[in-house]
Amino acid sequence: MAAASGYDLIESGDAAQAQAGAATMSQTAKDFASGKRDAKGEILGSKARCEDYFAQFQKEEPQGQIKMALAVFLRYCAKPLMFILIIYFKICKIGYKVYRMLPMNILSMVFGAALCFFGGVYFATIAAFEGFRQFGGAALYDEIMICWEEEVVPWWLWMRMLRLMQTRMA
Repeated sequence: MAAASGYDLIESGDAAQAQAGAATMSQTAKDFASGKRDAKGEILGSKARCEDYFAQFQKEEPQGQIKMALAVFLRYCAKPLMFILIIYFKICKIGYKVYRMLPMNILSMVFGAALCFFGGVYFATIAAFEGFRQFGGAALYDEIMICWEEEVVPWWLWMRMLRLMQTRMA
């Protein structure tokens, strides 16, 4: 097939399919915005399809040793593990709030007091902290802030769009 771009990366059939998909998505967005299509009904319909799909897995027994082991793990271990992770993340959030509230000199004292109880690892821990700080600690913070902004802004826009759709449906 003939190529649509100068680098022969996209074939003409793929480009046509991409254009057709973009036109379909645009029309769907216009239909939802104008009220021709019921977003709430379609979401609930897809939810019902998902529930039906997963209900079939609840009815059949797992066959094979790996599937049976996975079923037992998910039934008895996954839920407690999720609760442990939820508690862990809540503790980390509280620790981060405390970290943000402490002045830097008190924070250094807290780290120093904690490091004193590590024994022989004390010096290696100080070296690791100092090496991290000297060789990119500030750059890592900047990179993490970029990733945070790239995650939060689209989520915020998505939530704003959902609220707008809900007010239009009401």
